[in-house]
Amino acid sequence: MYDIIGDVHGYADELENLLQKLGYKKRFGVFHHDNRKAIFLGDFVDRGPDVKRVLKMVKHMVEENSALTILGNHEYNLVSFFTRGENGRFLRPHSIKNMRQVKSSLKAFDDSQKKLQKYLDWFQTLPLFLEIEGLRVIHAAWDQKWVDWLKKHYPENRLTNELLQLSNNKTTKEHKALECILKGVEVPLPKGFFLSDTDGTKRKNLRVKWWEKPEGKTIKEVATKDADKLPDVELDPKKYGHFISYSKNEPPLFLGHYCLKAEQPYLLTKNICCVDFCVVRTGGLTAYRWDGEQELKQEKFLLVS
Repeated sequence: MYDIIGDVHGYADELENLLQKLGYKKRFGVFHHDNRKAIFLGDFVDRGPDVKRVLKMVKHMVEENSALTILGNHEYNLVSFFTRGENGRFLRPHSIKNMRQVKSSLKAFDDSQKKLQKYLDWFQTLPLFLEIEGLRVIHAAWDQKWVDWLKKHYPENRLTNELLQLSNNKTTKEHKALECILKGVEVPLPKGFFLSDTDGTKRKNLRVKWWEKPEGKTIKEVATKDADKLPDVELDPKKYGHFISYSKNEPPLFLGHYCLKAEQPYLLTKNICCVDFCVVRTGGLTAYRWDGEQELKQEKFLLVS
């Protein structure tokens, strides 16, 4: 069965510790388990102290068939950061904000795109989502509309050059699809309010609990984090029509991305599980040990700090 592991963000010691606690052992320098396989939720890069070592560990596990992985928004951003569009400009501008976000990843490779290139190429081979053996895996949000659209228009289920170029144009469906599955659902904050993310960037949009019905709820109640910093005002109905419905009868869904803060991991619903409990802020890396159950269980989490 599968051990689903949340966003690592360059924390190699914590990843090694977690894999060992899960029963994985090194063979010829690569972690293996006798009868289980790891599934990574993406976001290996940025923020942490040892991005290069994390990438080597995960890539080798995938190549040796002891792990699967999907693409995270930070890998997508990093590929965009180093890819030029038809106008000759980088798809992701080299602004101070974006430079700050990728600082630790660039440092790990001596600020050399050439040294990083094999991983940038590898990122473009990773699935955007997985549907296997009764479970689903996606980085931020499962919107069936966009999943079906991607299946139809990009059946390769990866970041092709065409998808990369078009998704960096905010007027395209490609952009809307990847924004949703890799970054989740956001609504505008009330005028005058902003939040600072882990990189220190001020944001005027709120990342929301898209898996809950928003009707009658306040900004505080739908926030995925930092609710204590938000006003207790009701959501504007005109701005939350794009929340997503995920039925209790659908397969178990595993997410990363949300950098949740809690003393102990918790389930979002009986069939939706986030395994990103913010190694950056708490030092804890989280996994869920899935053994085929369709109703997820609290006791199946393992957090290592």
